[in-house]
Amino acid sequence: MGGEPGYKTVGQVLDGYLEDRRPHMAAYAKTEYAVRAVKTLFDAVTLEEIKTPGVLREYCHQYQTRQSHAANNTVRKHLSILQSALRWAWKRAIIPGVPLMWIPPKEERPGRGLSEREVTALLKTADAHPTELHLRTFVYLALYTSEQASIILDLQWPSVDFKANTLTFMGRNKNKRSITMNSRLSEVLKEARSVTKSDYIVEWRGKKVASVWSGLMALMVRAGLNGRDSHDLKLTRLADNAEYVVGEPEENEIISFFISYASADGYLCASELVGALEALDHECFIDKRNMRHGQWPEQLSSAIEECDVTVAIITPGAIESRFVLNEVGKACRLQKDVVPVIINNTPLEDGFDLYLENHERVDWTGAKAAAARIIELLEKPS
Repeated sequence: MGGEPGYKTVGQVLDGYLEDRRPHMAAYAKTEYAVRAVKTLFDAVTLEEIKTPGVLREYCHQYQTRQSHAANNTVRKHLSILQSALRWAWKRAIIPGVPLMWIPPKEERPGRGLSEREVTALLKTADAHPTELHLRTFVYLALYTSEQASIILDLQWPSVDFKANTLTFMGRNKNKRSITMNSRLSEVLKEARSVTKSDYIVEWRGKKVASVWSGLMALMVRAGLNGRDSHDLKLTRLADNAEYVVGEPEENEIISFFISYASADGYLCASELVGALEALDHECFIDKRNMRHGQWPEQLSSAIEECDVTVAIITPGAIESRFVLNEVGKACRLQKDVVPVIINNTPLEDGFDLYLENHERVDWTGAKAAAARIIELLEKPS
């Protein structure tokens, strides 16, 4: 491959990525769990094999089928980690490029977390399984604090003041946060305190729990909450009066971009934009880097289908190019998001106006500004 030696399979890349990123991951245990799940299918898949267009996409579909018991957004997160690992491998010249892959579309979450009926069913199920006290404790803390799983699993007993009836911890963005415990949460924590053997509130056999993911999913299935996961707990905060409060949004997802441009006068802007978008941890397909020899029309067509967004670099050369027009037209027919980036006030004409007249445009003032504006447009509610 020309890069670091010893990498022949996707599993090896995942292991290398995990080890390299470990010091920088706040939720390492959760990522490690996801990597283990991904490796059940991808461990022995060779890097040579996924160079063939469409192969990685097919494996991603197989993975979703294997994970049919999991929520759609869980599969999406798992495959996003695989995508990040492949990007890591490309940056180290382990692979020649980041192969395009399929990731299931993001499902809209219920706007207010679990319903009252679902909360009741989950707590009743958790209370009925005393041998899984760590799961019960986690569920109550997640519902009453609306915090991420990693923050809850880091909680230690000095954070709890039973006399003042408060729970204090470092929340998101490292801000100290304190909540007043209601009688039920206090009762659950006192019961947990009476049997725990370590400083951690959520523990198993005297040790900190690295991940509750599999146990929590099984508990939710027993409660009849198929398709729900820990994110739904994070969106559901129970105050003393049992009102529901919306939690914070998820982190941004990786977006894949197809870059359409005319090589005569658009490559410089296109390549700079690719760098700016990938610096924001998104994925780009640009022909000079990602295309392989032979069958280039099929490769371009497949890339447009697989990418989330097509970015059209509008220059005088692009307006005269039937190839750029065809790429924009295909993306529009597929109802993909298409973002025209206008270079030097180039007017949309000769067919481009028919495709793009209703699309918001980005005026080129530099690669970083254009990338930021593109992401801003894509995040606007439709």
